[in-house]
Amino acid sequence: MITILIDDKAQEIFWFLWRNRKEPYTIREIARETEVSYGSTWAILKEFDDLQLVYGIEKRRAHLYVLNFDHPLCFHVWSLLNALKRENVTDRKARETVNVARDG
Repeated sequence: MITILIDDKAQEIFWFLWRNRKEPYTIREIARETEVSYGSTWAILKEFDDLQLVYGIEKRRAHLYVLNFDHPLCFHVWSLLNALKRENVTDRKARETVNVARDG
């Protein structure tokens, strides 16, 4: 779970869904608004769905996603992402740190 949450794209999607708490969106709309590719958005939402962070709604043959605030994990993820944001920890920085440690 931590691995997916450190990913910059996953954070973008989570924060988008957090800001738009009550509004359900299709995968395509989420991808467009977050500027994350459709395939990555689909994969991240699948991971979030497996963790029960989001749930899908069927509406007029479209599958819409909304953040699941009833699940206690949602607020733990929010807290973790706030800490990561505060400490400026991103996937890119973590990779750079690993590469520096490998080289040095």
